[in-house]
Amino acid sequence: MLVLSRKNQEAVVVGSADGGEYLVRITVIEIRGSRVKLGFEAADEIRVHRFELWEQMVQTEQSNGRDGGNAVSKETIVRWENGDIEMDRPWESESGL
Repeated sequence: MLVLSRKNQEAVVVGSADGGEYLVRITVIEIRGSRVKLGFEAADEIRVHRFELWEQMVQTEQSNGRDGGNAVSKETIVRWENGDIEMDRPWESESGL
């Protein structure tokens, strides 16, 4: 695991080591107490999810009989985004960040 320190408005990129375009840019947007607000920039075809949400999507995928390992099908993501699949949404009860 790579561990980096970043200050407010500093960023990290994930992507090509050969000088090509990055896949994801993560920017520290705000630091308030023990919470950090991050901004993610990525191409439309790259899905970015909270880890706990991704875990739930993988479990849903596997319980539906599709064992894709760590992969989550586009169908599962679209069904979740459309509200067709129920999952915990802890961020809905959070205020602020």
